[in-house]
Amino acid sequence: MNPTVVLVQGACTDATRWQHVTRRLRRAGHRVIEVANPLRNLPGDAAYLSSVLASISGPIVLAGHAYGGVVATDAATDHDNVKALVYVASIAPDKGESGPDLTGRFPGTLLDQAIQVNPASGAAHGEPCGEPAWRFIPSWFIYSRRDPVIPVEASRFMADRASAQESVELPGAAHPLPASRPQAVAGIILRAAAAV
Repeated sequence: MNPTVVLVQGACTDATRWQHVTRRLRRAGHRVIEVANPLRNLPGDAAYLSSVLASISGPIVLAGHAYGGVVATDAATDHDNVKALVYVASIAPDKGESGPDLTGRFPGTLLDQAIQVNPASGAAHGEPCGEPAWRFIPSWFIYSRRDPVIPVEASRFMADRASAQESVELPGAAHPLPASRPQAVAGIILRAAAAV
């Protein structure tokens, strides 16, 4: 039985950002659920995602883009059927860390400007994560060397800290990888699914 793939969008868009990735995953035989992340606050967003995960039987590959990675990190801890985490130009905080804590640790982020114009509550970005799921669920990372939101050094640090099964660094790609590099994103999700 192929695992179900659950996709969680970031703060600057909606779930349709995943559409080209979703098409590729479905062609490969996977059930795909694009979660409509509420984008209100981390505890509420994680609780909503947790309720979606609880409704799924069988193994799950959980992928998050940007802030969606924070939500996935927080929500997956209570679900034994989440077998893989995929961070797509995403934030993978440790317990007590927030997105700005991580991106601000390295030079070059424009996250503060992005927060001012996106549809998410600004408070969601600054809230600390609970126990991180990447400590006990295998993780995969894909990110850009030229991401203006999450500095490449931050992505490398997070992937290394999580002992990522695979870490893919794309030259010249922008932050919205699900839309700009759907083939590469689908590829790493499929490799994570194959490892489940």
